[in-house]
Amino acid sequence: MLKADNGEISQAIALNEKSLAINEQIGNLKGKAANLHQLGTLKADNGDISQAIDLYEQSLAINKQIGNVRDQAATLHNLGGIKADKGEISEAIALYKQSISFNEQVGNLQGKAATLYKLMCLKGNNREIEEAIALFQQSLAIKKIGNVQSQAITLSYLGRIAEQQHNYNQALYYLQLALEILQRIQSPDAEEVRQMVVRVQDLIRN
Repeated sequence: MLKADNGEISQAIALNEKSLAINEQIGNLKGKAANLHQLGTLKADNGDISQAIDLYEQSLAINKQIGNVRDQAATLHNLGGIKADKGEISEAIALYKQSISFNEQVGNLQGKAATLYKLMCLKGNNREIEEAIALFQQSLAIKKIGNVQSQAITLSYLGRIAEQQHNYNQALYYLQLALEILQRIQSPDAEEVRQMVVRVQDLIRN
């Protein structure tokens, strides 16, 4: 994956294809599924969406065959992201929910929290504010407020959604929480959120 991170996607694809051929030769199904998943990610990064979906589905089928629930959850998460990007929202939601269920089965709390966050963003963008907030709270409960910067960004996101819904008091609540965190950690994002707080306060007064 280092080569992919450096933008050398074609080289990373070649390496994964070579590894895939070896795993097929020696009958290593778990390794083969992992290669297919990685190739799916690389193809998606390269904009080859239909190929990415096909590779992810192949990986899913193998992991289902060998009972590898944890890796199925990761692939379902990625597939959900692709479907969301394509605007296939109901399919994305179903995939995310399945990923969450699988992560619960194997006790993968980090994976569950990551997918809850994605599902929250999807619900938020779909103006389902109450569901988005509930998912955010679930995700926070799992993370135990591990990454405060990430928490603040999420709170400001929820504030923006609430503002768009004209729920100004709710928006102010989330934005003030975000601002408090960002000021505490001296984040450069604090000023932008402070301006959002002022704007919402003006809307409430008017």
